[in-house]
Amino acid sequence: MQHANQLSPQDPTAAALPTAQPVRIRQTLVRKLADLVVLPQEKLTQNDRDFIADILARSLEYVDPGTRQEVAERVARFPEIPVQLQKYLLTSEPSVAVPVLKHMPQIQESLLYEACQAGPEHRVNIAWRDDITQLVIDQLVTFGEPEVLKQVLRQDTVVISRVAMDMLVRRSEVDTDIRSALLRRPELRLDHGLAMFWWLKTAHRKSVLTRFATDRSIVQDAMHDLFVETFSSDQPDPHVKSILTLIDRRHRPRGRNGEMVTMDVVERTLEFARQNPADDACHAVGMLAGVSQETATRVLRDLSGEPFAVLCKSIGLSRKAFTALFDSDLLNEGTKLNYSEEKVEDLIGVFDSIARDYSRTILRYWDWTHDIMGELSQSVQEQSAQESGGYFGAV
Repeated sequence: MQHANQLSPQDPTAAALPTAQPVRIRQTLVRKLADLVVLPQEKLTQNDRDFIADILARSLEYVDPGTRQEVAERVARFPEIPVQLQKYLLTSEPSVAVPVLKHMPQIQESLLYEACQAGPEHRVNIAWRDDITQLVIDQLVTFGEPEVLKQVLRQDTVVISRVAMDMLVRRSEVDTDIRSALLRRPELRLDHGLAMFWWLKTAHRKSVLTRFATDRSIVQDAMHDLFVETFSSDQPDPHVKSILTLIDRRHRPRGRNGEMVTMDVVERTLEFARQNPADDACHAVGMLAGVSQETATRVLRDLSGEPFAVLCKSIGLSRKAFTALFDSDLLNEGTKLNYSEEKVEDLIGVFDSIARDYSRTILRYWDWTHDIMGELSQSVQEQSAQESGGYFGAV
């Protein structure tokens, strides 16, 4: 009769419990199985290899981590390891998974996707592989780990999906280390660049303006009939009108009641609003520029000044008038906008570098997407401003 404290050989918990059986026996077992599973094709059928891999994966659960790591290193360079064994190794502790991730030539997309869930060290090593796919990258990016993101962006041989690019653009607002690499990616699109613009520094902002220069003439010409029909209608379709406004090359600064406004008034309003970007002043500039108060506020409260250069070019200021804004005692004296000569020259360079039609595209695109960008960006500079005293009303 079997002793009450003994486990029968068939008991499934027997292997998991401490026994008198030497550890060496289990180690020998898994090492022999590892030697068999990597035998050449001519010496082992696929069915036999699958059978051995099943046994080995189960047996690895009952040996120490050091032995598991040894087996992982043994089989990592063999391209024909059955999937069930790969899965076990890839989802094990880092010391076991990393050798496989570093050295196995090809790993199925589904296995890499699953290994992404195993931990940060797994994800870092997955990001270094040159066989990662869009699906795997999408999964890697969701964790927002800086080292993983930087390595994904360094990958020249993969195409990053739109989903992942959206996440990376959002992440770039708080993660300054990925901005340069992100701006170099060919997958970055116009909407990404113009959204990122608000939290970039001057050098990167100029890069965005250069990269995404666009000529709207083709779409403007194609929409000619719709322009005539829509803007001559007493009740134009609001959606069509908003799209055509985005596309339109024409712009004339107008006042509160739709009246034409002279450039002298425009210049004085911009001078005042840049110094005092309170709600009334922002509203005034928005009407002059043909954009919402929200967009005008964002432009006027941006301390770096590049969006202001875009807005001024869009409205139609001359280079001389734009330059004069920075000579004003009202603008510069005792304020955060007291730019150095070098900074002023830099802003004049931005003003000069963009065509008026392109500047209008940028400004209207910001306006058209301000709700989306508001979700993306938390970087609008909020600063206290004095009330404008109904300045635009006087205009």
